[in-house]
Amino acid sequence: MSVLRWLLPIMILIASAGGYYVMTQLGDKKEKPPREKNIPSVTITIAREIDHQVTLTSFGEVSSAESTSLSSRVAGVVGPLHPNFVVGGIVNRGEVLFVVEDDDYQAAVIEAEAQLASAKAALIEEKALGDVAARQAKAMSKDKVTSLFLRKPQLLSANARVKSAKAALQRAKRDLENCKILSPFNALVISKSLGAGQFVNRGAQLATLSNVETAEIHLPIAGFDIKHLPAKLQDINVSINAESINGLRAAKVVRNIGIVDSKTRMSGLVVSIEDPYSLLSGEPTLNLGTYATVTLSGKSLEDVFMLRQEALQNSSVWIVNDTNTLEKRSVDVIYQSGEFVYVRGDITDGDKLVITLPDFPQNGMAVNALPSSAQ
Repeated sequence: MSVLRWLLPIMILIASAGGYYVMTQLGDKKEKPPREKNIPSVTITIAREIDHQVTLTSFGEVSSAESTSLSSRVAGVVGPLHPNFVVGGIVNRGEVLFVVEDDDYQAAVIEAEAQLASAKAALIEEKALGDVAARQAKAMSKDKVTSLFLRKPQLLSANARVKSAKAALQRAKRDLENCKILSPFNALVISKSLGAGQFVNRGAQLATLSNVETAEIHLPIAGFDIKHLPAKLQDINVSINAESINGLRAAKVVRNIGIVDSKTRMSGLVVSIEDPYSLLSGEPTLNLGTYATVTLSGKSLEDVFMLRQEALQNSSVWIVNDTNTLEKRSVDVIYQSGEFVYVRGDITDGDKLVITLPDFPQNGMAVNALPSSAQ
């Protein structure tokens, strides 16, 4: 009886397992539906062939085309100064900045004029004596007539004294003119080290002036950008912008520096700006030392395709062909600007260009092409 009590649960478990097996093997078999193939989606844009005007941007500091150290060519006491002859002042070409007292130089001119008059009188006298000697020589034998008798050396000496007196008069007049110190060009006064009543020596440096008739900006240009500029520098249109000015200033490229920087490997162009302080025009003032953004117009690229950087992979792009499969095409990068590249190659107008790719793209991979929201 006790054996039967232990065997009964085991027999029930065996019978249940057998019944489940029979039911699963003999029951109606339903076919499982086939698993759908996962086709990746890609974002595309339509390739369009365009002509693109290259525009280059560079930066530089506005500097004077030339600066000069102003000095006096005469010594003396400084008189009144021009009111704009102060640091930061602007003086015009030819304006008198200050005058050195010229009393002594006026006296020197008078003295030189007197010396010249005396020399001329002596020359006239020597010419007369020479004429007398020539007439006397006619009655004398030729061997007794010498150059000294005819007063030729004396005449040469008198002529030399006249020339020397003329030169002295010219120097005296020049020194008198140099008592007026003029501005050599429209200039910004950078520094000044004199005042009224001060005695200055000849050649002493008194001020520094910067030319404001023209200014320059030295622009660094990357080597791969130089080839996109016109061969003739005068064909490059230039515009200048800076935070300190309200508007744009026009300028022109005047020369290529012709040197590649050994550290940065950059070339250099020099841009010239006429009348930066707008003394003769109503354009925005562009002060020396301003850090400016310069935009230059380059060559026109014909028949190129503009792509985003992410669409380019190792000089290749992917397109979705007519069978909705991926196809790899080779291209050449012609120009790069910001997030865009401009290419030519094995693509045509209207191709479906892939912007976002699946993880492991392959030629012939089936994809679901989705148009870009930017189109």
